[in-house]
Amino acid sequence: LLFISEIFWHCDYRLLRRKFNVIFWISDFRSFGIFISMGCSASTASDERSHSPSARAETVKELIPGRAPLVVKQADLVTRDAEVKVALDLKCELGESPVWDERTQRLYFVDINGKALHVYTPHPKLHLTVGMPEKIGCAVPTSDPMKVIVCLEREIMVVNLLSDDPMQPIAQAPVKHGLPADGYRFNDGKATPGGQLVVGRTNVNWRDGKPGRLYSLDGPKPGAASASGLRSLTELMSPDDIHMPNGLAWNAAKSEMYLVDSRDRTVWAFRTDDDGLPVRPLARRKVVTVPEDQGMPDGMAIDADGNLWVALSGGSCIACYHPQSGEVLHRLELPVQKPTSCTFGGPQLRHLFITTRAETGPDASAHAGALFSVEMPGIRGRATSQVVEL
Repeated sequence: LLFISEIFWHCDYRLLRRKFNVIFWISDFRSFGIFISMGCSASTASDERSHSPSARAETVKELIPGRAPLVVKQADLVTRDAEVKVALDLKCELGESPVWDERTQRLYFVDINGKALHVYTPHPKLHLTVGMPEKIGCAVPTSDPMKVIVCLEREIMVVNLLSDDPMQPIAQAPVKHGLPADGYRFNDGKATPGGQLVVGRTNVNWRDGKPGRLYSLDGPKPGAASASGLRSLTELMSPDDIHMPNGLAWNAAKSEMYLVDSRDRTVWAFRTDDDGLPVRPLARRKVVTVPEDQGMPDGMAIDADGNLWVALSGGSCIACYHPQSGEVLHRLELPVQKPTSCTFGGPQLRHLFITTRAETGPDASAHAGALFSVEMPGIRGRATSQVVEL
């Protein structure tokens, strides 16, 4: 298998690359496949040499399965030992929104300011980057394993990873809710247990009080599309209800949706309907408010026990909170100052993948902007099949 993959990656694809980027991957021990995609590249994000066939071969050789990943440090985890590793040594400007697709064993995450969708397969270790035309807030798997929803500044699009066709728009934020020229864009989003997209929208000046909103994507069903052929967005929360919507998660009973409001530094729990959407009028309770000296709560994941793992940007850690009491159960120290989000993935969901953002100044972390992974004994993610129905 390794010999076959080496042959493919060392071939000279100059003729094909005049029009396409060709990306081979081994999906399992029985088959292999091909990505043919306009404007995509398979590389470590920091390697600019990937535009030549020989450099591409060098990049993939670095990602051959079996190579030991870079170990950064021994993590300080309350009551447990864990080793934080660099999964991809990227330089994301603002890495965010990691989500694991159990069907394909792929991790999707985005670089918001870098305008890129990242697709990462840990075994074998391969990485695909898809450039976006504008800032991208999140990526969410769909009912089609080869199609991903991406939420940009105003538009929500579908990307087909096996096609060079243009991205397909499926929804737009209302004009009255703010335009990209005014600093508005979509932010974090996920699929509900009922298969609907829930996504927040924010403003670049949210710290100064610019409002945020939370939406759900309607359909697919008769009447869900507007006269333009696009699906409608339902406003779940107005600026009176939410300020800076961020991390999302649902409990196993599908009775509560957890939502981070970064401006309030608070994790909220909202009572939901059978589809996982907040009921009206809103019924919420506070899980925890994070003290300012501990970092700003950002993205979030949920484990098999229902505990909430929250990235604390500026706090150099991921904190695990009890969903009822808000008690800090674990604190995973990281070798960067600004983790942004996390999700469980990998075999049996035993790895926590962590996105980070760029840092500046003399104290900037060496691996700021990288994707990290950590395996914590006795802790794994909660298995879900949450994808958006197309």
